[in-house]
Amino acid sequence: MSMVISRRQALVGLVAGLVVLPSVSFAARRQETHTAARLEVADLLSFDPMVRRDLNGETHFNLAFRTEPRHTGRVMELLDEITAQSVAEFDIIWTRGAEGQSLTMFNATVRLHECAYLSQQGRGQNYDEFGVVVESTHGSLRRPAVSAAVGVSDYRVTPSGVQWERRIA
Repeated sequence: MSMVISRRQALVGLVAGLVVLPSVSFAARRQETHTAARLEVADLLSFDPMVRRDLNGETHFNLAFRTEPRHTGRVMELLDEITAQSVAEFDIIWTRGAEGQSLTMFNATVRLHECAYLSQQGRGQNYDEFGVVVESTHGSLRRPAVSAAVGVSDYRVTPSGVQWERRIA
């Protein structure tokens, strides 16, 4: 018994394959859970471990950083993947001068992120800036200190606020 497929049936099958399969694969990819996430950025602009809300209950970005335009897409993709997921370890790495610096957040959840594509606005800025709302329970900020030592500031978010412990490593 032979089966004859009409042009209409072939076209419907082709369209279904082009529309359904990519959405299924994207949905399967979206279900991946990350236990750790790492971003290499151009510069850390600001970080506050506490998520602040205004009188209307709106949250404000507590993490801001810059990326080079060639890395902006990759950073956006990773932030999209981990949004609303709890990540055991979320690292932000950047280099200022010859010294590497890092921010490590534990039990982190990205709630919201936005990107200002400043490099595309024709104002001579060769970077893009991200604003992120991220909650974490504790973490560590490592920066170069005096001479060859590294300054480490550990933080812990408690019901009464943020507790900082600074030390030289």
